[in-house]
Amino acid sequence: MKNCPPQAAGLLAASIFGFSFVFSKMALEYAQPIQLIGFRFLVAFMLLSILNALGWIKISLRGKNLKSLFLVALFQPVLYFIFETYALLYAPVSEMGLMLSLIPAFVVLLSAVFLKERPTVLQYVFIILSIAGAALINLIKYNGFSLGRGTLLLLLADLSAACYFVFSRKAASNFSSMEITYVMMGFGAVIFNGLAALQLVSAGSLGQFFEPLWHQEFMIGLAYLGILSSVGAFFLMNYNLSKLKTFEVSVLLNLETVISIATGVWFFGDHFYWYHFVGTLLILFGAFGTNYFTPSVMNEAKSEHKA
Repeated sequence: MKNCPPQAAGLLAASIFGFSFVFSKMALEYAQPIQLIGFRFLVAFMLLSILNALGWIKISLRGKNLKSLFLVALFQPVLYFIFETYALLYAPVSEMGLMLSLIPAFVVLLSAVFLKERPTVLQYVFIILSIAGAALINLIKYNGFSLGRGTLLLLLADLSAACYFVFSRKAASNFSSMEITYVMMGFGAVIFNGLAALQLVSAGSLGQFFEPLWHQEFMIGLAYLGILSSVGAFFLMNYNLSKLKTFEVSVLLNLETVISIATGVWFFGDHFYWYHFVGTLLILFGAFGTNYFTPSVMNEAKSEHKA
């Protein structure tokens, strides 16, 4: 990964996340949301543990202060997935899409306070363009949104995601991207499998805990979510946060909206309307501008011009 451009890694992470809803939809035919999330992180944690045991990756946590990693894992995946999952009970899809597109705005605010990372005026313009593109698609596609109980849960999900960006960037000074990902997956596996077991116990059906694993479609979806979405995409995210400023990474993730539109058209025959086109251009333009017009890139361009 040393020679991998962070922006390329961000694009790949957004692509993986964008395709994940196809496999989530497939797997949710056989399991409850919390149960699927638990299996997803368990698969990821087991895979990383095996790779570490074989010596293919290096994870060394012994003797280190893990407090910063626990904060990363607390906000993502634990709190973020809990808030997002339960928001589904109260918030319409339109509101979810709109509110989650505001994550970069929360990231800008928190990174300015805790990391002293502030965008330039030009970067602010492109960040707003990216947010506007995602908001446009969701507002028009779902005919606006309504305020309700789910709004608070989605705001908490936004805040959790923003806190993850901040704490992951801080943890990157002491831990590798793989170590951060490993602790995140371990936390997710313990918390969500515990919650899934409690749900089944309360329903008197704990014996059905492993029943989804007998279905081929569930296993295909789980493989994608556990290996690519959890290990692959989150590793790329943590790698990005060790190289780029938090708001630059968060804006790249708005590309997930573009990818999800493409998968809907390709796999489910969804229509592609004018607002998809305009929103996509705004997101792409915003993501490109935010990462291109950084002080370091601009200085390099000036140096090359002078040479």
